[in-house]
Amino acid sequence: MHAKYILHLETSTKACSVALSADDVLLDCIAESAEKYNHAEKLTGFIQSILAKNHIKFQDLSAIALSEGPGSYTGLRIGSSVAKGLCFGLQKPLIAVNSLTALCYLADKHYDFYIPALDARRNEIFTAVYDKNKNELKPRYNLVLADDAFSDLHAQKSVLVIGDAAEKVAENVKNHALVWDFVQTLPSAKALVKPAWELYQNEIFQDIAYFSPYYAKAFGEM
Repeated sequence: MHAKYILHLETSTKACSVALSADDVLLDCIAESAEKYNHAEKLTGFIQSILAKNHIKFQDLSAIALSEGPGSYTGLRIGSSVAKGLCFGLQKPLIAVNSLTALCYLADKHYDFYIPALDARRNEIFTAVYDKNKNELKPRYNLVLADDAFSDLHAQKSVLVIGDAAEKVAENVKNHALVWDFVQTLPSAKALVKPAWELYQNEIFQDIAYFSPYYAKAFGEM
């Protein structure tokens, strides 16, 4: 059987990245972060570069995967437009991966709980809670940080907080009954590979005409 090549786009924050996979194996990733959202300038160039570097043609792709949010309105809108345009033109399926779920796949160790954390400005984050198998325990929501944040988690368990708001969480959480690790990192397209492959195998695709990213906040609030 021939490998299924999937192109992955991550634009939910100020980091813009593109990855290429064969089945569930990462082949390559191109990434860049900047204070200004220059995704519109960078994204299509990254796509062309990664395909050319790996000698893959657009028609060789089996699907396009993208990070669907929550995150930046600007970044998500650009990523969605490019992904939908590619899928429509190539007649390929569109795969949408929860941005918070994807962050869990950047972990390099195993934990009892995973808490992805994306900055939503001020003292607020976008977050969710996952178990040791990365199954969703608490779906994505907006959280205003306080001392009692995540106090409902079982004591004596290991917890990873990962994302661009991990340090913000570390400054606010006071639950010492848990063993905490904090990894400050930006989202990356390489984290989409595993969850996107699972969605591809289960044929969980988006309607290209009606798909819209999960912005979480109204336009102008991010």
